[in-house]
Amino acid sequence: MEQVENFKENEDVDYNEVKATPAPVVSMYAPIEEESEMIMAAEPFECYKWNRFDQDIIDFFGGDKTILVGCYKGKKYLEWILSNRIYNVRLGKTKGSMEENKEMFGKTSLLVLYELGKLNKLSVYRITSKKEMGKDELISLGYPNPKPRKSYMTFGISPLNMDLSLLVNQHLIEKLIDINPNNAKGTPVFIEP
Repeated sequence: MEQVENFKENEDVDYNEVKATPAPVVSMYAPIEEESEMIMAAEPFECYKWNRFDQDIIDFFGGDKTILVGCYKGKKYLEWILSNRIYNVRLGKTKGSMEENKEMFGKTSLLVLYELGKLNKLSVYRITSKKEMGKDELISLGYPNPKPRKSYMTFGISPLNMDLSLLVNQHLIEKLIDINPNNAKGTPVFIEP
């Protein structure tokens, strides 16, 4: 199986829809012995280590990359993401925000995106840049949320043409949700070495 760095960019791909095949989830993730393996910032931002996941998922990404797993709320948000080629996460200390962590943001190389409530609808993007943006700048780009927050970290993205069936069949998104089921739906999650 090719690793992520061997996949080519495809400017014409919006996203890949992959249907999951029914399979029981046997081993969710490796047990954690120390709480230091999970880093929490302003809720509900989360960061996990690769050792929490099955070896197949680690091998798919190479296990040496920091990735962002993000969510969008519906068609208008996806259209905005694709037309502007950016994905954003809130900054700050309010609920639904994350504290700025420039070191991790700079290391983040891939975005795995799914639609809220549709865990088998995945797409993947190479992160090409990062930039802090205020609400006025997002509004000027036609951001679909009528009341955006004060500050966001945005990631420039370029679509990758990848077969994501392994991630769907290995239940990547469900595993992320199961790690912290009390957290808000759509929580942005970073996974790092």
